[in-house]
Amino acid sequence: DSAALSLIPAANPRDHAVVTGLYTDAFATAVATLGHTLNVANSSAHRILYYLPEKISPRALCVATASGWEPRPIERIAPPFRGVHRHFLDQYSKLNLWKLDQEGFKSVLYVDADALVRRNFDEVFRLLWTFAAVPDVYTTAAGYVSAFNAGVMFLRPDSALFQDMVAKIATARYPAEQAEQR
Repeated sequence: DSAALSLIPAANPRDHAVVTGLYTDAFATAVATLGHTLNVANSSAHRILYYLPEKISPRALCVATASGWEPRPIERIAPPFRGVHRHFLDQYSKLNLWKLDQEGFKSVLYVDADALVRRNFDEVFRLLWTFAAVPDVYTTAAGYVSAFNAGVMFLRPDSALFQDMVAKIATARYPAEQAEQR
C-alpha cells in the first residue's frame, strides 16, 4: 500500500546496509552492475562490499566499487568439513554479516552479485523479523523440497549470534553440498 508506506520514514543509511560479496575477480563487473541498479532504484541504505583480500585483485576491487560500494575486507570462514560444492567454499564467510551490529547497523539486506534491483525496496528495513530469505522450491529424486536461498536475505545483525553460529558450524546438520542454500 503506497499510501501507508509514504507515512513511514525512509531508511536511515547509518542504520541499514545492503551488502554483497566479491569472492572472485570474475564477479567484479556483476558487483558494479548490482551497484548501478541500486543507484537507479535510489536505495538510501549504506552499501558494503565484502571481499576476501587474498583472492581479489586491486583491479577487480576498483571495477566493483565504481558504482558506490564501500569495500570491506573480511576474514574467510572455511567450510567445517569436506563435501561442500566448490561454488560454496567461500560462502561461509557470509556469516560475517551478523557482526555488523558492531558498526551500529540495525538491519542488513544481503544480495548476491548475480542479482539486479528493479525498484526501491527500503521498506524491507522496516520488517519486524530478525531473519528472512528468498525461498528455493524444487524437486529432487526424493520429492518436493522447500528451502531458502542465501542469495537474497534480510537479517538483524547480532554478534552474539555470530559467535554461536561459528561455534556450532561443525556440528550443525545440513546437506554439505548446498551449504548456503538451505
